[in-house]
Amino acid sequence: MSSPDAGTQTRADVTGFEREPFWRRIDDRRDRFEPRGGSLAPWPADRTVLYWWRRRTARAWWEDVTPSALTYGDDGDSRVTEFVAAVRAVADATPPADPDNLSGMEIDFDHHLWRCRSIRQVTVSSSADPARQLTAYCLAEQAASPHQVAAELEDVWLRDLRYQDWDAHLLKVTPTSVDLHVVTVNSQGGYYITASIITRWSGDPDAPADAAPVVRTWRSG
Repeated sequence: MSSPDAGTQTRADVTGFEREPFWRRIDDRRDRFEPRGGSLAPWPADRTVLYWWRRRTARAWWEDVTPSALTYGDDGDSRVTEFVAAVRAVADATPPADPDNLSGMEIDFDHHLWRCRSIRQVTVSSSADPARQLTAYCLAEQAASPHQVAAELEDVWLRDLRYQDWDAHLLKVTPTSVDLHVVTVNSQGGYYITASIITRWSGDPDAPADAAPVVRTWRSG
């Protein structure tokens, strides 16, 4: 047997180290990272703020954010009420995605929405508001019908964007607009993400539609 002087490596005694209170192992189902050798934003001088297992105060970051009111049109519509109840139930039991994981989903939204043939312009923004974490403003191709846009958006959500563990979405279609509101949970005991995809054919994509929407909901999990 080789001696330590001969180059034998010995395992550190982990009992001599203090573990961060929120430390956990990396989980590919819930953690997203920048591509190897690249950065999505300038790194801060204090690299410890990037430690994904460390909270720098006694409070969780989302506890200092005042959520916006959940409004999706006619609150008297049972399908809207069901979706709002689903979002609130998830928010009561699960924390929202932190800014690092949210940035990964923001990139996914931008990538996959641009690939929709009926969409010609996409702008995705993020917010610290747990009720409105991502908003994608889209302009549709003039020749695309609202039902074609709705079908493509719903398909890309179900196939490419949502987490497979659980999701709910609310689809609203009028002759001049298609809005898709969504919530998804990455894993049991993980985190949730809320988002809205707002699609118009011209002008301000966030302008109110001029007709009563057709609302459809869908849930899984």
